[in-house]
Formats: sequence, structure tokens, C-alpha cells
Amino acid sequence: MNFEKILDKATSDLAQYGWSFMYVDADQVSGMESFSYTIGFEQSYGHPEIITFGLPAEAAHGILSATAAAIKEGETMPLHEPVENIIGGDLKVIYKPLDHRSYADYLSVAIEAYGTKDFRTQIMLWPDKEGHYPFDTAYSIKAQLNASKVISASEKFDAPALATKLN
Repeated sequence: MNFEKILDKATSDLAQYGWSFMYVDADQVSGMESFSYTIGFEQSYGHPEIITFGLPAEAAHGILSATAAAIKEGETMPLHEPVENIIGGDLKVIYKPLDHRSYADYLSVAIEAYGTKDFRTQIMLWPDKEGHYPFDTAYSIKAQLNASKVISASEKFDAPALATKLN
């Protein structure tokens, strides 16, 4: 599918649903992991867009659809705070802002749909099967480790404080 058709679908989704889901498959040449993101949360709900890394399209769509429904009902996904009931079980996710310098690399359809880079986006980070988060040395999900590299430079993990909140 060419870029214009992708943009047309996103625009149609925005008009019909208030948001659109974008999945970008892994690029073996550049080594970029698969990622998914929303378009329309900022415009429709006054909430930052959300980007996830390393999930299959179906799983990411399910999580972001449930997140969209929660946001539409008035919930927020705050930065830096563990959030429950997003990915199931007792697992908590943490949101960190995407560095604006990375927008062009990851959010091309959203930039075109909005006509600007002037919108907020936060990265959803989750624990691995052993319960470790990207700030733990034992963390094992490569895509999430890569995601942590594009967190806004002003946002450093405060591992001890965050670990306390997670327990």
C-alpha cells in the first residue's frame, strides 16, 4: 500500500472512529523493530498519541483499542507512573515521552495527518515475563530496550523510585 492510501485510510478512520491505528512492520535492512502507534488521540481526546514497540499487529491493535476506549471515557495514561489494566494480568505499564527528534523516524503518517509535529506522543513500556522493566539490568525484551533509546532526552529512568512504585 502506498503512502497516500495509508494516509487516506488514517484520515477516514479519524472521521469515523476519532483515531486510527498504524502498524509498521520490522525492517530487516535498517534493523528497526516493528512498532504501532495511534493517530487522533491528541486531536479527538486531548491525550498524547501512544506508540508501542515489538508487538504483533493484532496484539498492539487490541491494546491500543482498549486504551482508546478508556481515554474516551475520561481516563488518562499519565507519564512516569505505573498504570494497571492495560495489558492484562497484574502487569503494569509505564509511559515515557517520545523524543521529538524521533518523530520523523516513527510517526510519518501522524505528522502528515496533523500537518505538524506539534503533538505529544508517549511510549508504552511493559515488563518482560520475569517482571523486569527496561530500567532493570536483567530486562530481556529487545524491542523495548530499543524503545527506551528514543525516550525524550530530558527523561531519565529513576530506577529506585520507579521500582518502589511498582512493588
